[in-house]
Amino acid sequence: MTERKDPIQPVPRRVALKLIGIGGGIVLGTGSVVGRDHHDDPKPHPHDTHWGESVAVDGGEVRTYATTNRADELSSLGVHVDGNALEAFDEDESHFRLNFPTVDTRQFEFLGFDYTPSGHPPEEIYDVPHFDIHFYMVGEREIENISGGPLGEMPLPFLGIAAYDIPDDQFPEGYEFEQVRFIVTEMGEHLLDATAPEFHGDNFAHTYVYGAYDPSIDPENPDDTTSMPLGPEGEDVDVPVYGTGSEGEITFVEPMITTEFLREDLSEAVSVEVATPETGDYPTAYAIKPDGEGGAFVSLEGF
Repeated sequence: MTERKDPIQPVPRRVALKLIGIGGGIVLGTGSVVGRDHHDDPKPHPHDTHWGESVAVDGGEVRTYATTNRADELSSLGVHVDGNALEAFDEDESHFRLNFPTVDTRQFEFLGFDYTPSGHPPEEIYDVPHFDIHFYMVGEREIENISGGPLGEMPLPFLGIAAYDIPDDQFPEGYEFEQVRFIVTEMGEHLLDATAPEFHGDNFAHTYVYGAYDPSIDPENPDDTTSMPLGPEGEDVDVPVYGTGSEGEITFVEPMITTEFLREDLSEAVSVEVATPETGDYPTAYAIKPDGEGGAFVSLEGF
């Protein structure tokens, strides 16, 4: 295995407790329409747009979609946030799970759409209002199983700490483990882009995160524990350690985008390093495209 660099930033107690901003409860979306006509499609003819599940947000709508080319091959996979919904995301957290349309979406199973008004760690990097848009490559049941364990009764938003490695052919170039490899409840751990501008003096605007987990983990049977000052009064807590000597895998990809950047009149595709999964193909870019009516499309591209 390639030696992984030390993580980007430490996560002290006051930051670790703020991780609730990443791993809070998620609400299922409502309604499902496939192939619905829409006033403004994300890709022009000859691409066909297929609409998936939606959720109503204060008079607006968040809806998944996919586009296919003339050969019926996936050309983009994404989510549309209309202008009314975008305006509604303000002081309250929002967490949704939405199904993709019934077309071949490669290895992608469902979408997790989170809005965090206070952001989340690392502090002074991602602690600004932004959207976390998770494209999961495992099913909802697998994600729901990342829960419980010895910390299940505590108000902490993580299962424990990861100790597994990730195969070299899946570990994305330029990315690093976080310094404390928290496994976020019903999500997994996060791999961060060490080359991203926000880690080199610029303000965070948008980035691309990989998620990982070892699905063989039994939350009720950790391999070990490590003591961390995470109790309500700062007392030490025995935090479970999982996956010692095993291998994890990439389980999601996640564009993270600030509300300011998503509201700007921009259309920008950003290339990403490609990690090679066991099956399927990873996208090579993600795109942010205003819809012309105050909303925006966010998509994975270049499969």
